[in-house]
Amino acid sequence: MLESMEARDLPDNVRGIRRVEFERLVELGVFRDVRVELLAGQLVEMSPQGDAHSSITAFLADLLRPFIPSHMQIRQHSGFRAGDMSMPEPDVSVIPRIRGYHHPSEAFLIVEIADSSLYNDRNIKARIYADAGVREYWIINVKREQIEVRTSLTASGYGNVQVFTRGDVLRPTMIPDAVLEVSAILDC
Repeated sequence: MLESMEARDLPDNVRGIRRVEFERLVELGVFRDVRVELLAGQLVEMSPQGDAHSSITAFLADLLRPFIPSHMQIRQHSGFRAGDMSMPEPDVSVIPRIRGYHHPSEAFLIVEIADSSLYNDRNIKARIYADAGVREYWIINVKREQIEVRTSLTASGYGNVQVFTRGDVLRPTMIPDAVLEVSAILDC
């Protein structure tokens, strides 16, 4: 019965999960049998990764690694503290290098590989990352073979969205020495 209910049918006192509550549930092992991330207070089940998703994630991290200065580090599939109500797990993130055990709350670049997650990556995660102050956000659209690059933070999100395709070259704004060919990323 509840599966067929729409949002307007739910009680008006429903409250989402806060990030600190989510992190505590993770510590307790509540989600050991399911992969979830917290987006805008909601638990969102993550789809299993397909071949392209997995391969592009690993290849992109390897491509970026030689260009990462000593004050930065790369993480893959690791939680990102994006405010009080969200903790997404970006596919690739370039974050400040900080010693000790932690999930970052700042990122120079976040990349999501979108094969089945394009709607969430464009509409939900883009807003979450912008609100968290992520300076540059890429969506690698596997099906359309293009990379959407979002930059120029504004009060309403990213002010600049560019689409790169085969033959184009990407230059991450915070990693100026990196020059990445779109074709190389897609053909990993």
